[in-house]
Amino acid sequence: MLGLSHHTADNPAHAATGLEDTDPLRPCWQPGAAVPFVFLSRLYNLIEHENGRIKIINWLSYAFWQILAYTPSDLPAALFLSSDQLAPSYENHSLGFGGSTLVSLVSEITSVSRKQLHADHARLGDLGLIAAQYRLTQKLLFRPAPLTVTGVFATFHAMGEASRRDKKEDMLVSASLSQ
Repeated sequence: MLGLSHHTADNPAHAATGLEDTDPLRPCWQPGAAVPFVFLSRLYNLIEHENGRIKIINWLSYAFWQILAYTPSDLPAALFLSSDQLAPSYENHSLGFGGSTLVSLVSEITSVSRKQLHADHARLGDLGLIAAQYRLTQKLLFRPAPLTVTGVFATFHAMGEASRRDKKEDMLVSASLSQ
């Protein structure tokens, strides 16, 4: 376990973050278990509301050390998700869609008109908050399984592969039509 103690005063990584024992970066999973995506979500929420670069770097470092100590196999997925990438830069791999596609998806999933979404976006400024707000009003037949870091990464990676495959197929079709 790399010798990291679990949230004790003698943990230098914990002391460097300036966070209390009730901090949102406290590991919420057992060693060896998959890292819940909520752990990264809490990290991103902290970063979103902080201006200090050094504090952000400390939080990232602390979170990645926790992942490395508890579930080392999930670290690459967490690093890629945190750097807004699906693969190393030299692979030129991306999701391949932008904001308008996300608005369409949220509109379809939540059954809210695009006009209403745009109005809410002007008011709140964050599509994720809007989607979460509408999600609270929806009734579910059963509660979905909690997201994991590797699961989210695998889904994004598959979406990126599908986008690239579709683009390649379109290029092949257009090339065959022109020849």
